[in-house]
Amino acid sequence: MSTKVSAGPHANMIPLKIVSTLATRRAIEMVVANAETAQRHPAVAIIGAGSVLVKTLRDNSGDWFLGPEGLTQQLIAQGVLREGTTVNLLRSPTAMAWTGGPPPELADRRDVRTLLLSVRSVSYSMAESGRHFLRIADELGIGDAVRSKAVLPAPGELVGEVLRTARAELGFQQLAELLEFDELHILALPTEFSSSITYQLTRFNGSRDDEAAAAWLGHLRSPTLHATWQRQGLNPFC
Repeated sequence: MSTKVSAGPHANMIPLKIVSTLATRRAIEMVVANAETAQRHPAVAIIGAGSVLVKTLRDNSGDWFLGPEGLTQQLIAQGVLREGTTVNLLRSPTAMAWTGGPPPELADRRDVRTLLLSVRSVSYSMAESGRHFLRIADELGIGDAVRSKAVLPAPGELVGEVLRTARAELGFQQLAELLEFDELHILALPTEFSSSITYQLTRFNGSRDDEAAAAWLGHLRSPTLHATWQRQGLNPFC
């Protein structure tokens, strides 16, 4: 896991801990580092892969957790997060990326099927975005063919890194994660294959600083952050 501390001036104060999964890493680190809220309530962003966090988080690991709905509900069931405090914060769309020449136009499902069959290798995560990708392949009748040429990222590794290092030609993951790699071409999928993952904000069971938590909740939901979220491939709920 990695950590990013806010720019608040109160070095002697215990910072609020915002724990996030990888898809919202760049956005939440930017928000924490530049927030005016940090002038009164300093915060620290703690980032980790969902597969790691689900095994390591405890009820006193932080104050707010920002992660996908499925993982959030799992952590609530484990008693790590506080039931009844969940807020839908962001929609994270999934996307396809490629490292070849001019990106192909994907006007319909036939184009998607042709592309998936033509590449020698594909990369996708084993999380929700990857499951959606495999549903697309199955719906197109080429699920086995796609699985046979999969190059899966290592735990904590992004699909974009697999593409950047030329281990795969085509990748599918959340847009926010793919945007971390400037060399990738993002492919526009037909509407019927579009999907997004809901990211929720939930208090840890062991969180005790209600004033700081409320201040950061208000800031993270503020319209002033909409442009920041959107630049990182995320769509705010409110």
